[in-house]
Amino acid sequence: MNRQDMLKAFQTPEEKLLFSKLLDRLFLCQKTVSIVFSEFVSPAQTEKSMSLLQGNIDEKIFAYGGAPGCERQVIGFAPDHLELGPKDFPIAKLKLEFSERSGKSLSHRDFLGSLMGLGLDRGKAGDILVEKSQAFIYVKDDIADFVCGNLQKVGKATVSCSMADDGQEVWEEWPELRPDDSEMLDVAVASLRIDAVASAVFNVSRGKSQELAESGKMSVNWAPAESQSKQVKPGDFLSARGLGRVKIVEVLGETSKGKLRVRVLRYR
Repeated sequence: MNRQDMLKAFQTPEEKLLFSKLLDRLFLCQKTVSIVFSEFVSPAQTEKSMSLLQGNIDEKIFAYGGAPGCERQVIGFAPDHLELGPKDFPIAKLKLEFSERSGKSLSHRDFLGSLMGLGLDRGKAGDILVEKSQAFIYVKDDIADFVCGNLQKVGKATVSCSMADDGQEVWEEWPELRPDDSEMLDVAVASLRIDAVASAVFNVSRGKSQELAESGKMSVNWAPAESQSKQVKPGDFLSARGLGRVKIVEVLGETSKGKLRVRVLRYR
């Protein structure tokens, strides 16, 4: 495996740096014959890195974000003779509580900004789930105590931070979303172009879906769609900013009017 050849698959210096750090973790796993983990990485970086490495290394490689369905994930490398599962990942789930009144305007950006304000690197934090009077944040476990002891304000809201222990079950197919977080839908589409599929599954006009695609707000497998005419296929994930995400499960055939019947898994 040649580092320089693999780095050519990445376009920007930032992407090359992130992948180079992943390779350093892999080489450490090989040198120490032990399980090694990366920091949190973006969905696009995870997808591209996993596709490049899987099949080209002898070590096991898995990605996990702290719960099924998390988008930002930690990548773990393990020697072939060692077991590696979700419970092995060094990820902690934090619960932040605040009054509904003071936190009504808080967003994902506010929580991320407060975390970065503590001097933390972005790679230390995973997904952030914001609700009416509480939020959940997945972080590397080596900073969990620090965050709980120092994160007291988000925006203008006073927050109370603690370790979350919800006894969540680890599902067998742990990289996927929990079954109760999704619903199966069958839709009829004119074609497998992303604008046609997005219009049907997100219940928006064709013009709106085209606008999302052309403005870079639509992704296929977490990478920005190149154009509205890009095609999806079974196994692909299609997401639109502000609308949600679906997985293309299968193409069931044609309707009596000549449209394609597509089964998708829509995540809530």
